[in-house]
Amino acid sequence: MYEADMNDSTKNEKKLSNNINFSPLQGHAFISNDGKMLLFTAESQNGRGGTDIYKSLKQENGEWSDPSLLPYNINTDYNEDAPFLTEDGTLFFASNGHPGYGGYDVYKTHMENGQWTDPVNLGQPINTPGDDIYMALKPNSSYGYYSSSRKGGYGDMDIYNVHYVSTEIPKCKTIDTLFVINATPNIESQLSYTFSVNVPEQYKNNVRSISWSVNEEALAQTSNEIAYTFPGNSNYKVTAKAVVYCDTCPTLVAMCAEREIIIGQNILVANTEPVNDGKINETPKKSTVNTTKGELTDSQLQALGWNTTPDYFDYNKYDLRAEAKNILDQNISVLKNNRDLTLEIMGYADSRGSNEYNKILSAKRANSVKRYYLENGISKKRITATIAYGETMIENGCVDNVECSESQHQMNRKVDFKVSGNPKLITSLSFKE
Repeated sequence: MYEADMNDSTKNEKKLSNNINFSPLQGHAFISNDGKMLLFTAESQNGRGGTDIYKSLKQENGEWSDPSLLPYNINTDYNEDAPFLTEDGTLFFASNGHPGYGGYDVYKTHMENGQWTDPVNLGQPINTPGDDIYMALKPNSSYGYYSSSRKGGYGDMDIYNVHYVSTEIPKCKTIDTLFVINATPNIESQLSYTFSVNVPEQYKNNVRSISWSVNEEALAQTSNEIAYTFPGNSNYKVTAKAVVYCDTCPTLVAMCAEREIIIGQNILVANTEPVNDGKINETPKKSTVNTTKGELTDSQLQALGWNTTPDYFDYNKYDLRAEAKNILDQNISVLKNNRDLTLEIMGYADSRGSNEYNKILSAKRANSVKRYYLENGISKKRITATIAYGETMIENGCVDNVECSESQHQMNRKVDFKVSGNPKLITSLSFKE
């Protein structure tokens, strides 16, 4: 096998080292989207049988590591071939050793808890009694091509267009900032709420299912608006999950949102002016007012209206996304209404790239956020620190040489905050009917 830079025609192709070219029969190589993993097939006496799929990782010196055989739940005593890895980490391959419809069939697997899942046959009409192989989808798309010797073709193996959407229900990987839970308290009972979700416009007509849970216990309700009564005074985490169709995505899309609800406990408020709408008099009968200094908790920030969602960034970018600006605008309003609050801005990067480069990139991200605050009327004296952590604070194990999906890397490309201040803390509230 050889490799070449398609963007530089002045350089000749380069033969890979003997640790990769270890067999007279090998080929059908595929390089992952980030350029760090090589998948290829080879027939070797050290394999399981027939042609098997191997994996090699790009090392810091630019060379490929010694290849390792994919596990025996993927490789069989017969032939595995044509590996193709999508951006979301799904591995498609062909095999005539797994149970199927005849000849080669196309299968898929993905990483879960550091292990490849048992392969799943794509089924008909993609697989046939003939040979079906070389599945390849366009980037971030459900459309692609594959080869088949099915009946009705022009010859032996023919190329076919394919539109493939997996029917598996995906798990929530991140909290989607565009998918929001609305919470409306019941004026007749402080334990009762009505919850609803805002589905992004592009998915409103493609919702397959909605599910709810409270403190990770699933609820029976499945509509986009539900009524719920909490059992008593406590902290609760309400979670909503929407599974939607995406016309161009190879899998269903899961959007998830969380909201913390505090019943009958300390409430942090920006002021103590009474509110009277004709039904509730929120003037406290008894209140103990204290002051607190230092970093505020997420619960305290949310009570002020602060959006605690981090500002996320595209790969190798430091310009603000539209949704990040929406979050910052919300928090700028909180800062203007609570002039004793100060904040630290902390920038982060994922593990791809050198430590030095990621340190600089995370600093640029933090400074982009700082600049937005300053341009929108927040005094630089209220920003007490701008810190660049680079890739030193990876929170989900996606460090160098660990296989992670793009959505997992996304969780580490962000700017987050520490907010401190001296707001008033109401430790007890009672309402008069």
